[in-house]
Amino acid sequence: MTGLRAVVPGSYDPPTAGHLWLARKASEMFSEVFVYAFVNPDKDYMFTPDQRKELLDLQCRGLPNVKTGFDGGMLADFCNRMSIDVIFKGVRNIKDLGYEREMSLINGASAPHTFTMLVYPPLAMESISSTEVRKAIESGREIPGYMEPSVWERALELYRSKRRVP
Repeated sequence: MTGLRAVVPGSYDPPTAGHLWLARKASEMFSEVFVYAFVNPDKDYMFTPDQRKELLDLQCRGLPNVKTGFDGGMLADFCNRMSIDVIFKGVRNIKDLGYEREMSLINGASAPHTFTMLVYPPLAMESISSTEVRKAIESGREIPGYMEPSVWERALELYRSKRRVP
């Protein structure tokens, strides 16, 4: 799909191995990829926008056509402003599918030149969630395979410095 620009949006609080899989797939398929953290007003965040951006930078290093960032606005506005062709999202289960379908309709109405592409990750990644990773960070117990080791270490450092935990 050469020539197309894609965004891989998420809250990335924190970025997981599933998110990295999505970024890699998007990098293989599209000319330019934006892995950006956005705000979901229904979520409480463990990490600040700057910290999420730092973790994304660490996670996506080595993907030359990927740019990371944070945008505090609406995804559709970002797509219009950046001339994004594709919103690239992963779905792990039927619940994700229903939510992402609804979001694709909303984004399509506000950014009609952009379409949403939903992909299923490998079965081994179906259970990976940022919620479970946050619990692991809080307890200091890594779940092997849920995060890249360097991202895990940095996320743990950021969490401990915020909480002043040794």
